[in-house]
Amino acid sequence: MRRVLWAALIVISTVALVALLWQFRIAFWLLLLALVATATMRPVIRFFRERGLSQRVAMLTSYGLVLLAVVGVIGVLGFFLLTELQQLGNDAVRLYDETRLEWPEGSVVQQTIAARMPPSFEIYEALVSERGIGFLQTLSGATFGITGSLAIFVTVLVLSVYLTADQARFERLWLSLLPIRQRARARTIWRDVEANVGDYTRSELVQSLAAAVVLSLGYWVLGLSYPVLLGV
Repeated sequence: MRRVLWAALIVISTVALVALLWQFRIAFWLLLLALVATATMRPVIRFFRERGLSQRVAMLTSYGLVLLAVVGVIGVLGFFLLTELQQLGNDAVRLYDETRLEWPEGSVVQQTIAARMPPSFEIYEALVSERGIGFLQTLSGATFGITGSLAIFVTVLVLSVYLTADQARFERLWLSLLPIRQRARARTIWRDVEANVGDYTRSELVQSLAAAVVLSLGYWVLGLSYPVLLGV
């Protein structure tokens, strides 16, 4: 009987924990991302600390440089991507019109498809109609999604600054939930995991950025259209 009650207690506790995490999933993910960002930034802050800067100045310098780098990368990529997307749209319209003119003289399949292709101006009119407005609203929703992602990025950055500034207090807080004998080992495991996560995240970020740059340059040298879009 005791074993059954114990199993039921474990199941109920697990379900309650999952329900709690689901209710606070946004805060949980923000905290998790902030911990990853903190682990990623810690060696950078240590680098400036070893060169004589105070903890506060090292933090401001590290996070400021990262913020400038992110804004710079987004700005440069955004400029090239918008240019290539505009070119892609123009090329798509030109190819569509050429297809409508050439396919009526092609095979039976091409003639059948061309007969059902409306003129490009009718597609434009459809976009500005009621259905088209709904489509544009969908795109607008995607834009708001991007804005929300930027807000999440700023929130994670602020939380990361707080966790970096109060590292000792944060560790004491969650270590206080453990028995005294296990705290030293738990702190060692925590710091090892944090260091490994930081190394992995920095490696992936650098590799991704390097791959995008190298691929874009390679596609540009090969003379392909939309090299930055393909590289990204």
